[in-house]
Amino acid sequence: MAENSLSQAVSFINDNSTMEVGLTAEGQPAVRSDIVAYHFKRSHKNVLRDIAKLRAKCPESFFALNFEPKEIEVKTGFGVRKDRAYLLTRDAFSLLVMGFTGAEAVRWKLRYIETFNALEAAALENRAELAREAGYRQGLDEGRASVAPRLDEVRGE
Repeated sequence: MAENSLSQAVSFINDNSTMEVGLTAEGQPAVRSDIVAYHFKRSHKNVLRDIAKLRAKCPESFFALNFEPKEIEVKTGFGVRKDRAYLLTRDAFSLLVMGFTGAEAVRWKLRYIETFNALEAAALENRAELAREAGYRQGLDEGRASVAPRLDEVRGE
């Protein structure tokens, strides 16, 4: 579910492509920092710089749970080199991207707000439906309770 939500939340960025979502070692949905850089039209080294700034400001416990270091292979004109990257959980992704500026970042933030509002509306509708069901059950129970003594009278009990 989280994997789909993350892909849907960012699908409008960079020609309506979806962002490839993988899994952390703990099995949480996550996206690599180089993929975030691509979709937000940023250089990966600048995304890594932003992650380093977040690391200095975040509790180490949060950083360790949400920013998993990773080594990736990057094609160059002379072959392949190893480069560092991070697997970002949804929380890390959100924290990182909320600091971005520019057109792509604004579009993502607006989409995030729209998605959150839609989830909130669905939750409120679900709560209203549950309240209606509870009211129906209460009315049904009260109706049964008021009819039971009369039935006892009719039966002669």
